[in-house]
Amino acid sequence: MSVKNAILVLFSVAISAVSSAKPLSADFTKEIRPINRALHSSGYAPKVTMSNRNEIKAFSFEYTRTHDLALFDSAQRILDTYFIFPLMHLDAKDPKNYYFDATDYQLKLIQDNGSKVFYRLGVSIEHTGPKVHFNSLMFY
Repeated sequence: MSVKNAILVLFSVAISAVSSAKPLSADFTKEIRPINRALHSSGYAPKVTMSNRNEIKAFSFEYTRTHDLALFDSAQRILDTYFIFPLMHLDAKDPKNYYFDATDYQLKLIQDNGSKVFYRLGVSIEHTGPKVHFNSLMFY
């Protein structure tokens, strides 16, 4: 099953579970009208390894939101604040204290897939494993 079909099936199941009035069914072989790309964007981007590039490109997302992209590719937390400005005690006005190369590369991958970037600068919190949140503690 393709990623697109899996998402559609999960969406259908979720809607059906919420609505107790009557069962929901969908015929994915019929197109009623084109999808409004501006409304159907993504928080899912090509991995730095490019292993999923064709799947992502096939969706034709208008925008890709960078919030929590690291949760899809945990080895690449390059869009988070602490990666761009890793040492908060340093002078924020000094450009030498910033690192943008890896982030710029990820943003270029998104754009090369035909999507615009909806950039969110923040931190993706570790939600798996024990309740240890290394990267979010520095902001409290």
